[in-house]
Amino acid sequence: MGLPAQDQPYVEQVEAFFVSTIRKGLMLRAADVEVIRDWQARQVPLEVVRRGIIAGVREFLLSSDPNEPIPATLKYYRTRVESEYEVHQRAVERGLIFGTSMDAAAVPDLLDRAKDLLQKWTADEAIATRKAVFEGALARLGSADEDESTLALLESLDEFIAQALIETAPGPTADRIRRRIEQGLQDAVSRGLGRTAMDDVERSAVLESVAEEFGYLGLVKTLVDTAA
Repeated sequence: MGLPAQDQPYVEQVEAFFVSTIRKGLMLRAADVEVIRDWQARQVPLEVVRRGIIAGVREFLLSSDPNEPIPATLKYYRTRVESEYEVHQRAVERGLIFGTSMDAAAVPDLLDRAKDLLQKWTADEAIATRKAVFEGALARLGSADEDESTLALLESLDEFIAQALIETAPGPTADRIRRRIEQGLQDAVSRGLGRTAMDDVERSAVLESVAEEFGYLGLVKTLVDTAA
């Protein structure tokens, strides 16, 4: 019986995620293994590596020729992983920890800032349906499970808001967004995306579409970029 994922060595976990993401049955090249060992030596969290790879896949799909297969070398995604790591470091410095620990004293302040943002967005929103979305997010924040990590809570609120903004948009707008997302996913699969990564890529596509269509950048990004 194999080790649980969390108990597998760092290199094996990155390799397993990458191979399942890029559906080619490949093995990592020696140069790619060196990239992973560098991340390991610098203690780049596995979640940050995962985010970087998914972000790299999304950027490639949006900018490349439709017939070009998804790059199958991990070195291609190194720059995007490094960008995600910079975001992670800013989050650590500002109290938003992309990891398993957080200064307990920082949590209430962070949630208060999230609440303030949602209240401001609610007050500033002129469209009734969107105002109701932010009010719904405020209600969810107020009734959140105390055992849920702060980052997971904020990410779940971002996903709720993004989906709700699409669902409450005028029919033609909502249909256009959904078609674009679905077409993008079909294109990704045809070009080599593994189905185990579909949820991550779809989630990223939804958030990107909402940012483009409605200007909603999200609680997590706003707090990372503006927190003192």
